[in-house]
Amino acid sequence: MSDLENTYFIPVIGWHEPVISYGNGSYVYGNDGKAYLDLNSGQFCTVLGHSDPELAKRLEQNAGRIAHTNTGMLCEEAIKAAENLHRISGELDGYSIFLSTGAEAVEFCIRYAKFLKNKQGIVCFDKGYHGLTLGAQSITYGGVYARPEVDGIYPVPVPDTFADNAVVQQAVEIFEKTLKNHCDEIAAVVMEPIVSVGGMIIPGAEYFKEIRRLCDQYDVMLIFDECQTGFARTGEWFAYQTLECLPDMIACAKAVGLGYPVSIAMMAGKYVTKEGFKMTHYSSHQNDGFAAAIINYGIECVENEKLLTAIKEKGQYFLEKLQNLCNDDGVGLCKARGCGLMLGADLYVPGLDNYRGYYAELSKRAVEKGVIIQGTNGGRTLRFLPDYRIRYEDIDFCIEVLKDIL
Repeated sequence: MSDLENTYFIPVIGWHEPVISYGNGSYVYGNDGKAYLDLNSGQFCTVLGHSDPELAKRLEQNAGRIAHTNTGMLCEEAIKAAENLHRISGELDGYSIFLSTGAEAVEFCIRYAKFLKNKQGIVCFDKGYHGLTLGAQSITYGGVYARPEVDGIYPVPVPDTFADNAVVQQAVEIFEKTLKNHCDEIAAVVMEPIVSVGGMIIPGAEYFKEIRRLCDQYDVMLIFDECQTGFARTGEWFAYQTLECLPDMIACAKAVGLGYPVSIAMMAGKYVTKEGFKMTHYSSHQNDGFAAAIINYGIECVENEKLLTAIKEKGQYFLEKLQNLCNDDGVGLCKARGCGLMLGADLYVPGLDNYRGYYAELSKRAVEKGVIIQGTNGGRTLRFLPDYRIRYEDIDFCIEVLKDIL
């Protein structure tokens, strides 16, 4: 009997073999004794690799000192982490709050945008993913799955990575028309700089410059959901630093926690006053020393190991390998794209419309050969978000397995 056939989890998702025994670096090891290259870094979270021994040591030290404080008090580690985040936020002049999940950080941003603008409407991408709490789900895929339905949601199309100027301009025009027609109702725009779940779509800098300009023109806040793109994933600390587009707030999760449940919401300094806000925010795990210790260690590693440069270089290497694979006739892969160590490519089989079964078989065979790959966009798009310390030979191994399977 499979280890997964008789468990006591609520079956909200399907699980796949093998059951994981432990992880080390870019690999996880199953209870079948095999090693598996993890091209997802967990769920895009263990960006320094699995089971980093120094991180474990830091957490042990912090647990022996202070792991948690009440919401009205701060510990020294948290103050240091906020200072570090402010420094790396650059022109944003960012002020932070530490939370637990990406959806929680998105909810914080939405809540305060509505408060600051005294309006309720939110513009979002029609293919964006922001979480499954009600506010976050109301802007996930335009809110089509939110129950109860939330009023005041205005989905707009996201221009494809390879869209020509005319298509991009059309998307900008739809966005402007939405703001113009509803500016008295709209508090904020929430967008992912790279739309991962929707198909690893990279709209590009010129598009986002126009979005920023129009947000300013219509007095609407711009929020970037950087839960996947943030904390060095793209080769800069945050994706907005690659776009020359300064948001008003960002939500960041996954990488910032190095595999642990940590997220941050960051607000541009121009909105922050010493008097604070007339609306408070309370969460049981808010600005914890536990989260702060992880954030500080992550920043230290990225800077000391020069990982921003390494991410760009490895990302370019990985992208070129994917592009070469796309150019290989008969492989059935196309449109490789990426930014840093956040990459994607589309499966292509002539005449096939539904890729779910095809992807399921591909993923199964990849695991059999020792590689964990994740798809999205109905199985059509393969996405690759490995850890920042991945070796070049592991990238080569991934490509070899992909080619063999395809």
